[in-house]
Amino acid sequence: MGRANGKANIVSGEIVYVLDTSTLLAGIQLMLEGRMYVTSRVVGEVIDSENRSKLELAISLGKVKVVEPNDHYVRLARRIALRLGEHTSLSDADISVAALALELKDRGYKVIVLTDDYALQNLLKSLGIECKGYRTRGISRVQKYIMKCPGCGYVSKKWGEKICPRCGTQLKKTIATT
Repeated sequence: MGRANGKANIVSGEIVYVLDTSTLLAGIQLMLEGRMYVTSRVVGEVIDSENRSKLELAISLGKVKVVEPNDHYVRLARRIALRLGEHTSLSDADISVAALALELKDRGYKVIVLTDDYALQNLLKSLGIECKGYRTRGISRVQKYIMKCPGCGYVSKKWGEKICPRCGTQLKKTIATT
């Protein structure tokens, strides 16, 4: 599972952290002790030179490893996100974070994802993965949503759909009642 050969040297039961983009922008990777993992999609979202330098330093020091999740876990994370109604709130980087965390958890590791993204926290909690905010308190329970057209009542079931294909109105995220 490492950057070069796809295998990480992790001791089973060890606590590992998976970081999202906002965590990297806060510089957590230079303050936190322990094994930290990110995906290349997350790395790709760090575009300003100051934060990019901090991230590259953490990677070169071996504090952060860039790891790609298996496609099976990416598909699973997308499927659960769609079921939760979070399919318009999560980026590909968010999905990669959830997929990597799920894969590490399934391999027997104690995974903690650091993120203040509520949609990502909702997905992670529904997958049984521990997540912690670093600036916010975080969500208290899993919530299911629907993406519904306020004009005609259409309910989206498609990844990334934000505009109603029937009437052209912007879809609204609302709490599912059932």
